[in-house]
Amino acid sequence: MMLKLSKTTTNAGYTTLQLEGSISGAWVDELRKLTESILAETRNLVIDCRGVSFSDHQGQQLMRELLARKVSLINCSPFLQSQLDAVQ
Repeated sequence: MMLKLSKTTTNAGYTTLQLEGSISGAWVDELRKLTESILAETRNLVIDCRGVSFSDHQGQQLMRELLARKVSLINCSPFLQSQLDAVQ
């Protein structure tokens, strides 16, 4: 499955990534590279998970790492949120 990444930046200095599809496989590495690039420029990163339909273990781990770095995750489905809250 694919992952579509859309990046927008506001005048307030916030960058939002809108995700659509599956956070899995090779897409986890692509998302990691993109978030590292953004976080090198700004600490104000918001990830909109409204369009996320699936996340594998590596994708969930990346999202937990981003949360630990104070990245905001918004619009997570109840299933995705439960996966992120689970202790692995």
